[in-house]
Order: sequence, then structure tokens, then C-alpha cells
Amino acid sequence: MPRNEPALKLKEYTQVPNFFFDDLLPVLPDWCLRVLLFIWRKTVGWNKSADFISLSQIEKGARVSHRHAWEAADLLVRAEIFSRQKSGTRGMSRFIVNAQLDRQEAVRRLTQLLVPQRNQFPQGTSSPQELKAVPHGNFTGSSGEHTEIQPNKRHSVQETIPPTPNGIVESER
Repeated sequence: MPRNEPALKLKEYTQVPNFFFDDLLPVLPDWCLRVLLFIWRKTVGWNKSADFISLSQIEKGARVSHRHAWEAADLLVRAEIFSRQKSGTRGMSRFIVNAQLDRQEAVRRLTQLLVPQRNQFPQGTSSPQELKAVPHGNFTGSSGEHTEIQPNKRHSVQETIPPTPNGIVESER
């Protein structure tokens, strides 16, 4: 292939900034990345700077839950990738692409907003040995015990499983 020819000759495509892949892909949870790309496609992909999009459209188009659609849209607005104007019409919001989108500022804001979700150890803890699991896989700091709900019991009886010397929890089966 000659050097000056495009790698792909597609007629239908959406331009996506490189920093979405380079900087946001490693940082964003998959549900948030899906919503970002969906809203980007509905706006920039159709050569628009803004579009009316409902939460249910985001849920279906990005294939995420209602909660994740709402949280991701809110996060992307707070990070100023988009702005949002609420409409009284059937739960529609007008998502507007930030024309002055600054790569470093967007990454900085998203990183700050996502710290609690990305941090694998809660504030004040620094290792798995300091974590105590609670139902549904959430961890809190402290005693080094892992608590699991037994699937065949009615969520009222819990079994405490001690960690191994290396801090990895192994269930007794």
C-alpha cells in the first residue's frame, strides 16, 4: 500500500480524539466509556455540536444499566466533556460537546472525580490484609477478615474466612 493512502476507506465513521484512547480508556470504567462513546457518536458522529438524548436512549445505545447511564452522563458533564441542558420533554437532555475541550483538563477532572471508584483500597488502607469484605464484594478497612454471604442461605448467616499468610483469601469448600 502506498504511504499516502488512508489505512481504511470507510464512508461511515466517527472521528474520536486520540486522548480518548490514550488517556481515558485506561481511567474510565467500561460503563462510562460506553456512555461517552455513545453520546459522542450521537453528536459528533452526526456532525452536530449538540443533540437531545434521553436517559433511556443512553441505556439502550450504550447497553448499560439505568444507574450507570445516569452516573456516566453526570460524570461526563462534571468533567466538562459535555454540557447538558435539561428539557421538560419526555426526560430529554440536550448534550452539548465542549468546543474548547482541553485534553489535560478533561483527564485531570475525570481522574479526580473517579478516584473513589478506581482506588482498589479504601482511604486509610494500603494492602489487602487491611481490608474487610462486606456483602456484595465491597471492602472496608480493618481486621484482615473476608466475609462472604453463602449463596444457598438467606443472607442472614455469614461465614468468616481467615486470610492466608500472604493476604489472599481462600474459601473453604
